Amino acid sequence: MSLREIRAGRQVLDGDLRLVEQLRVSLVQARNLPSSSNDANRSVSVLVKLDNYDVYQSTSAPKASSCVIADDLIHEIANNFSTMHLVVCESGNGRSPRSIGRVSLKKREIVRNSGKEMTVPLKRINRHNDVQGQICLDIRYDPEMGHIEVCVVDYAGLSRNDHLDLYLYVSVQGCCGGKFETKKLKIGPTRTSEPVFLECSCEAPRQRHRSSDTSGGISSSASTSAPFEGVFVEPELRLSLWHDVLGGLNSFFHGQIRIPLDHTSMRPRGNPQGPQCCQQL
Repeated sequence: MSLREIRAGRQVLDGDLRLVEQLRVSLVQARNLPSSSNDANRSVSVLVKLDNYDVYQSTSAPKASSCVIADDLIHEIANNFSTMHLVVCESGNGRSPRSIGRVSLKKREIVRNSGKEMTVPLKRINRHNDVQGQICLDIRYDPEMGHIEVCVVDYAGLSRNDHLDLYLYVSVQGCCGGKFETKKLKIGPTRTSEPVFLECSCEAPRQRHRSSDTSGGISSSASTSAPFEGVFVEPELRLSLWHDVLGGLNSFFHGQIRIPLDHTSMRPRGNPQGPQCCQQL
């Protein structure tokens, strides 16, 4: 923004004004945290994320039912964001920190309550609600070769550094008589990967009946799933995303995807439009 002041036909000031947007958060206390028998050896901290990018990690405090965090964040906002996440992390016994709770606030909520003290409910994190981002896959089945082809087309919303390698571990379960293999593919800087091929037999749906037993058990049942060690399971494509995998050291787990497959076409169930699909991690 250019500033100019004109007095008596003379220009007395000519310069630039830089507008800076800052976010200030005072972390005061975390209450009613889930407890366990080893809490005496554990500590908690708060990770602040803007959308899917980590911007601040608070100091640690001994874990208790009510933990005093007493830490301040002042962050200059370089890029616009929609949601701020406050993630409560637990660490101890030499293990990597794990997330035990989260608060998500929309930017409009932050602006509306600016300057006010807020007490917000902490949401427990589990494998179903801890979403890290999206990955777009191309999944094809070749009935003549008897294998599934998987490759990465694009991804979004992942907090990763460009210099770290990103890997996707892929396996198909529920076919081939219960046997499955896991293959690893590397995702390059173009956000794509070479295809990986996994052996998988495709059987037509069929009904199986169990005869009644003398103990009064199930008289009959029907299933269209593939047999797996005497039981019936649906074929499923499982993928887990990691970066910087060095023999288990300095690695970061982004998330896991489970995609149910149609028994006849081996395509993702509920996605008849085409082979490409986007999945949340």
